[in-house]
Amino acid sequence: MKRSLVLGTVLALFLAAIVSGACVAPAFAITYYDHVSAGGETVIDIAGHPKMQILVFHFDGGDHGVGDAMFLFLWLETPTGYAYVPVAVMTDNPPGAAYAKDVCAGLPAEYYVQLVKRWQFQVFRICKIVLAYWTVPIVTPFVTVPPACLLFKGYDGVLTDITTVMGPLPSGYTLTLVWTGFAAHATFVCPSWHYWGPVGDITTVMFTDMDMYGAK
Repeated sequence: MKRSLVLGTVLALFLAAIVSGACVAPAFAITYYDHVSAGGETVIDIAGHPKMQILVFHFDGGDHGVGDAMFLFLWLETPTGYAYVPVAVMTDNPPGAAYAKDVCAGLPAEYYVQLVKRWQFQVFRICKIVLAYWTVPIVTPFVTVPPACLLFKGYDGVLTDITTVMGPLPSGYTLTLVWTGFAAHATFVCPSWHYWGPVGDITTVMFTDMDMYGAK
């Protein structure tokens, strides 16, 4: 049951109930490849603030080089009901920023791809712990997330060989994620929001290895 919940959550990140998806291998050639060595995904639902979902990655190679990236999703009303909609991307990698803008075309995040300095945003992993922190705010018309950090601590056995195909997105891209990781507990620390404590639910995961493919 846990594995199916995780798989459904990863799908929801990009589909956001306004695009369709299928869990089958792509029938076309892969055009972009990136490798992730650390990452995590969780829901943050703090009283007085919008319900959001955050997905963070550290890329250690591939077509867009080395860098970090964050996707911010908000729980918003769409024509088909409420869903997590991508509203912003933060990255310290210029080629990755251009790629994210292209992939997110037609979604709110297209207009809020934020390129920052390497020292302003970091994602790294030590064994079964992933830490992401940012020292500049994530600014969108929907919400401004102040500087904060997010820690994932993996537990139980390895989740592996899970392949998810997402798309086509409004931009025409289809994204395929093949990842290994763990179910995780998440802790969010945000001084401006006066919050230091647990976030997430049973769907929270951390990634230790991921192949990310994008085709259009």
